[in-house]
Amino acid sequence: MDKVKVSDCDGTWIDAFTGEVMTTVWTSEGWKDLPGEYEVHEEFLPVDPKDDDLNLTIVVEGLKDGFGDEIRFLNVVGADFEEVVS
Repeated sequence: MDKVKVSDCDGTWIDAFTGEVMTTVWTSEGWKDLPGEYEVHEEFLPVDPKDDDLNLTIVVEGLKDGFGDEIRFLNVVGADFEEVVS
């Protein structure tokens, strides 16, 4: 699996006010909106044992954490993503 995107199952929600599709999923940085495609990081980054459902590491660009620092990798729930054929 080289690239993944949020699937149309558990990770997709409709905004109650605008009717737009949201791609909000649970990540190692809390709830994040992750539209588009992401490269899979070659190794899984460690997570807190309480978050053992975070079982896929993706490469992201342009996201900031709660302190304003750029996030480069996120652990996500793999079931919320599907493989993208390049």
